[in-house]
Amino acid sequence: MNLELVADDPLVVARWVASRIPLLDGWIASGHWPFGDVMDGMPLPFRAIGLKADGVLQVGAVYDNWRPFIPEIEITLAVQEDRPLCLEAAKMAWRAILAYPFLDLGCRRLTARTAVSNDRCLAMLTTMGFRLEGLLRHGAGTEDAAMWGLYRDEALRRLGAQ
Repeated sequence: MNLELVADDPLVVARWVASRIPLLDGWIASGHWPFGDVMDGMPLPFRAIGLKADGVLQVGAVYDNWRPFIPEIEITLAVQEDRPLCLEAAKMAWRAILAYPFLDLGCRRLTARTAVSNDRCLAMLTTMGFRLEGLLRHGAGTEDAAMWGLYRDEALRRLGAQ
């Protein structure tokens, strides 16, 4: 399997991520952009990285809502469900996804939100080391959302163990 980290095309990765999340895909279909306004000549209001396996995007992460005074950033994740990753690809993807906000952006915490019914995402966040921090009523459209957090020291311990 040929693996390639995609860090130089954030719009492509962000569109791919949004297209796999029904709530976000609906925003795009209605003419809105879920990760902040994209304007010609201006820097993008988000960052994104992905992993391609054999030339096909398999994993994507979008980082937005940067709060430098904490410093914290939010993450939106998507995984291609019909093609499971091999162990090597999965480790490469999670390593890059966790390293980027902490080592490149200097964040102290990473926040994720998911619908409480999304069992696969809840399991993925747990595996990545995130901890459940609370619930937002109707925080995922008409459904409640689970809020998850991961701190820099927790992530770096996990990265060192891989």
